[in-house]
Amino acid sequence: MSTFGVKLHQLGNEDKILNEVYSILGKDGVKSLQSLVDEKCEQLDISQRQFSAIVGIERKSLKRILEGEAQKVDIVSLLKLSHFLKKSIDDVVRLYIYSLSSEVLSEIERTKKASFIIENFDLVNLKKAGVIADISDFDIIDKEIKQIFNIESIYDYSDKLDYALFSRTKRTTKDKMRDFWVKSAYINFENIENSNPYDRKGLISIISKIKPYSELGPKGFLTVIQALFNLGITVIAQSNLPNVQVRGATLIVNDKPCIVLTDLIKNYGTIWFCLMHELYHVLYDLDKLDDTKFHLSEDQLDLHLTEEKANQFAREMLFGQDQLEYIKPFINNQSVVSRYAKQNAVHTSIIYSFFAWDKLMEGDNSYLIKFKNSKLLPPSDTCLDQVKLSSWNKEEYEHKLNKIRKIFN
Repeated sequence: MSTFGVKLHQLGNEDKILNEVYSILGKDGVKSLQSLVDEKCEQLDISQRQFSAIVGIERKSLKRILEGEAQKVDIVSLLKLSHFLKKSIDDVVRLYIYSLSSEVLSEIERTKKASFIIENFDLVNLKKAGVIADISDFDIIDKEIKQIFNIESIYDYSDKLDYALFSRTKRTTKDKMRDFWVKSAYINFENIENSNPYDRKGLISIISKIKPYSELGPKGFLTVIQALFNLGITVIAQSNLPNVQVRGATLIVNDKPCIVLTDLIKNYGTIWFCLMHELYHVLYDLDKLDDTKFHLSEDQLDLHLTEEKANQFAREMLFGQDQLEYIKPFINNQSVVSRYAKQNAVHTSIIYSFFAWDKLMEGDNSYLIKFKNSKLLPPSDTCLDQVKLSSWNKEEYEHKLNKIRKIFN
């Protein structure tokens, strides 16, 4: 093994900058800057003192440069060596890098690693969410992120999912957090490992039968997602992160559809709507998801415009527009709404949720406030907590993961 190969071995496999330099220089037969200078001096029959005078660099400084021990080297010195050796400045720079000590190369790699972390992670918001403990100790950050995503090198984070996340040319802070959130969900699905093949025909056969289970609360919700799991569709819940406002998401993991639900709206009825919404994408958008690998349903006012078909499907599966129009005049009569909900085998909160949402789209949020205050829109926590999993919560992750595996299997 060459001297440079020994340096690579000592520094470890993750220092990719070394591998890059190594590949440029070649593994064998690479001459050091010192050896080239010695050959040139012998060829010209000059001493080291004369060589120092020719290039105009003090002998001690020159020795440190050639041996790779100089802490700082100015470009002028490298240009002088370039002229003396009759080599391009690029070649001299590469040879200089070759001569660097393992310690100096390690410092270069540390800077490269820190730059990568800054470019790909929103450290302030990750700390706010409790994902990382510090925003300035990059060695600790590197360790924490590698642990979350089970990767050997921090650079593997870019390759964790094979997709182009966003169409924007400039990534924003929101993009970084959303990227982290999606990749975390992907890891969760990989760890759950649904071994059942995706059964589209099975999904079509049961999807119209899901609605009545909304009446059973958390138990009904769990029954539905267990049935979906058996059809090859994994459904989990995951908390949102700062700057991430996602209601639900559909991903393709190991060629199978997976759904993430969040507690963004904190409304029991909305959870069933979001589940149906994402199941629409599973049924009809898998060909698109094969390209993008995921779809996010975000909390934005034009949601009904951007995903109209998915929203219409979800509403019709749960409580259609004709049914809503019928009950609207009686919306303030809880007993009438309750009876009508039972007749249609649906939870009352779904009716109140749809009515309040339509009013909100008209600019009236009074019903949303009124229904919440009257506890007609119960929280979603009791449902989602059964299958909530966050890979960045290191303390309880393995326990929750094993619990969810047992629920599904």
